[in-house]
Amino acid sequence: MAGDFHFTLKNQLSDLAPLAEQVRTAVADLGLTERDFFCIDLVCDELITNTIKYGYDDTKEHEIGVHVSVQPTEIVIELKDDGHPFNPLESATPDTNLAMQERPIGGLGIHLLREMMDRCEYRHTDGKNCVTFQKSR
Repeated sequence: MAGDFHFTLKNQLSDLAPLAEQVRTAVADLGLTERDFFCIDLVCDELITNTIKYGYDDTKEHEIGVHVSVQPTEIVIELKDDGHPFNPLESATPDTNLAMQERPIGGLGIHLLREMMDRCEYRHTDGKNCVTFQKSR
């Protein structure tokens, strides 16, 4: 089974849990594994949290678009926001050989996304960041 789903949330951390539930409900009948759900949740949570925390200088309400496409051979997750241009794929790879207390804060979540996903892309078009992650099934 396949399906395309669009969601919109505000730039508020309190919108993350309802989004996760909406996504799970929407794709419930598509035969996803727990690993598939985990990947979708991780991508959305990590990138949207970063956008909300660091993407805006103002306190105005902004919308973040989420597109999830579930196909028989892949899952594609695309996030769009109007925050500061930021390519998360250019973030430095953290040194995971360092002890936890020696590591600088930040960067591990994006590193995990790059490692878990098969394809990651970023573009900035029409004043919007667009990050796309693809995972083979």
